[in-house]
Amino acid sequence: MHGNGDGRGFSALETALSADLSDEADRYQHREVIAAVLRPWFSARTLSDVSRALDAARALWGQYRSMTEVVAAFRSQSGPTVLAEVDQPGIGTLVSARSPVRLAAGYGEALAAPRLGQHTDEVLAEVLGLDEREIAQLHARDVIQGECAS
Repeated sequence: MHGNGDGRGFSALETALSADLSDEADRYQHREVIAAVLRPWFSARTLSDVSRALDAARALWGQYRSMTEVVAAFRSQSGPTVLAEVDQPGIGTLVSARSPVRLAAGYGEALAAPRLGQHTDEVLAEVLGLDEREIAQLHARDVIQGECAS
């Protein structure tokens, strides 16, 4: 995207940094230098020019949008999206994100956030190995709150 567009500038950058920019860890480590190299190229172009160049290069990209813009776009379109409206107990209907992983060309179900303490007993039993009596004692002494199984 700079120079003659053949990537030689990044080869020189790799040499200067002793990095392999095909490696995600190296790109992350040197992200500020990479951004500094790219910033003048982007600054010198309109969004339309950038869009054409990135599309022509088959780069995966998207224009930054605020959360307000993302929700407005969600509400104005139809079809599958990673966003969904969820009925959150105690709050009402809100826009939430579901897993971006698609199975059979669809997204998973969007779920309400768990209530405070909803999984406490389960975690104490499965992760710490506490039995029902021990968990009930913690509830009785108000050490924990949640849905007591006993």
